[in-house]
Amino acid sequence: MNLKTRALIKRSLQHFFQKNKPHRPHAPSLFRIATKIDPLALLPWLKNQPQMIKLYWSDRFGEFETAGIGTAFSLHENSIEKSTKIFETLLPLLNNQNHSLRFYGGFRFERKSRPSAQWASFGQSWFFLPRFELLREQQKTYFICHILLKPGERLTDHLNKTLHEIDKINFSQSPSDHNLNPYRRRIDLPSKAEWTKRFSGIMQKIKSQRLQKIVLARQSVFTFPQTVLPLDLLSHLKRNSPKGFHFYFQPRSGIAFLGNSPERLFKQSGKKIISEALAGTRLRGVSVGEDLQFENELLSSFKELREHRFVDRKIRADLLPFCQKLKTTPLSLMKLNHVQHLYKQFRGILKNHISPATLLSRLHPTPAVAGLPSLPALLTLSRFEKFDRGWYSAPLGWISPKAADFIVAIRSALINKKKIFLYAGAGIVKGSTAAAEWTEIENKMEDFFQAITQ
Repeated sequence: MNLKTRALIKRSLQHFFQKNKPHRPHAPSLFRIATKIDPLALLPWLKNQPQMIKLYWSDRFGEFETAGIGTAFSLHENSIEKSTKIFETLLPLLNNQNHSLRFYGGFRFERKSRPSAQWASFGQSWFFLPRFELLREQQKTYFICHILLKPGERLTDHLNKTLHEIDKINFSQSPSDHNLNPYRRRIDLPSKAEWTKRFSGIMQKIKSQRLQKIVLARQSVFTFPQTVLPLDLLSHLKRNSPKGFHFYFQPRSGIAFLGNSPERLFKQSGKKIISEALAGTRLRGVSVGEDLQFENELLSSFKELREHRFVDRKIRADLLPFCQKLKTTPLSLMKLNHVQHLYKQFRGILKNHISPATLLSRLHPTPAVAGLPSLPALLTLSRFEKFDRGWYSAPLGWISPKAADFIVAIRSALINKKKIFLYAGAGIVKGSTAAAEWTEIENKMEDFFQAITQ
C-alpha cells in the first residue's frame, strides 16, 4: 500500500509538472495537484507524519474530512492592529485560483489583547494552506500537493524538491491509540468557591439590567507525568463523539488546539449562507424515558428559552442587513453524547459582494459565547475571567475562492506538552444559579473527562 500509493502520487506529479512546464507567472500563483488514491484512514496517517505543523478538519455529517501537514503558504499575525486585516492579504491570493483551494485557520476570541504564554504559538490570527493534504470527500480519497510559485519561478524548479518530500511521507497505518497515564493534578480557574463569588457579582449586573446575558467560561488544567499526544485525544473524541465539527491545529510539536464543536458560526457558498443559534442545555438521559423527560424540561424552561431567544434575535439582526432573503427553521433540539441544546438554523441569500471577512466581523462574538449587549458583556468578561481564552469560543474554519465555513470553537482543549487546558462556558441569565451553571460546564466537558480518565 505504502509503495503503490507513493508511486501513483509521484507519477501524477511528474505528469502535472511536465504539462505545465512553460508556466512562469508574473504574480504569486498557487497550484493544487490532486491524485485519487485508495481509501486511507486520515487520523492514523496524520499521526505517522514527522512534520511539526499539522491540521485536521471534519464536518458535522462526515461528508468532508481532511488532514494536512506542512505549509505551502502561511499568514501568521502577531500584531493586534493587523489581525483583523488578515483577509486583505488572503483574498487576493484566492482570486482567479483553483476553486478547491482551502486556507484553514482562526483568530483569538479577544483580538484586542495579546496571547498568554500557552497561546503564543497561535498568534493573533493564523491561516495556512497545507503543503500536503489527505482529503476524503464524496466517498473518494485524494492526496493533494500545494505549490506556491513566486514571480519569475518555473513550476519545474519545484519538481525534485517535491518528489523528495513525497519520499518522506509515510502511507502506512498507525497502531492503536495510547491511553493517558493518570493525571497528577487538576486546577479549575475559577475554583468552585470563586465561581460562586463571581456569579453573585454577575447576577447583580443582570438584575440591574446592565446585562441581559453573559457567558462565563472556565479553564480546567490537567497536568500529566508525560507529554500528552494530542492526536490520541482527538481520536478518542472522534470515536466516542462522532457528531460535530472535529478540528485540530498544531503550530508546533507538542502544542495543539483541538475539539469537537457542535456550533457553526456560518457557512457561505457563493451568495448562500447558513448560520445557527445554539443555546440552552440539558443532560441526555440514560434511558429513552429519561431523555424525553430532559427534552421536555428544556423545551418548557423559561430560563433556557430566554437564553436561546437572545442568541436567535441577535444573529437574525446581524444577518438581515446583508441578506436579500432570510428564513429560520422552527425551534428544535440538537442531541449530543452527554447534553442536548435548543437549536435553530438560518438560511439566506446574501446581497452582492458580501465577503466572509464582513460576516465574521458582524457575527462574532455571538451571545452564545459572550453575552448581550456585546460590549458590556465583553468588558465584564475581561474583569471576571482570569485566564486567556485564546482560540476557545473564537471563529475557526476555512476559506476558499467561492466558499467559507466557520465554526465557534467550543468543547475544546489546548494541549501544551504535559498539560491539557479544557474550556467550556455557561450562559447566565435571569433565573440562573451558580451550582446549576457549574454542573452544566462539567457536563459539557464530559467527553474530554472520559478520554483523560479512561
